[in-house]
Amino acid sequence: KDKNILRVQYIIKNTDLNTKIAGYTVVILKDNEVNQNEWLTLPSDNLIEGKPSEKAGQVFLISNFRKIKFKVTEPTNPNRFKKATVFVFSKKGELLLEKDFPVLIKGL
Repeated sequence: KDKNILRVQYIIKNTDLNTKIAGYTVVILKDNEVNQNEWLTLPSDNLIEGKPSEKAGQVFLISNFRKIKFKVTEPTNPNRFKKATVFVFSKKGELLLEKDFPVLIKGL
């Protein structure tokens, strides 16, 4: 029953263990750098110059680390995605992290 569900997950870590950190996180799955219409933004957001808005992401509060999870039920071919760009913003909207990761596909 879950065959058509794309699950995306990543871990965000707090590098300052003396302070809790709160903010927003967004991931963009990309097949290339050119055609933004083919990108998948999680959670869904309109991109401005290839970047998400700073308060449209999933809210988080962490002391140490947290696994972020998204599910996509609309039909898409996960094998087309080559790169995931993770964005982490502070509660005030400051960009704390923008980093590319390779997409690793795991079958069921």
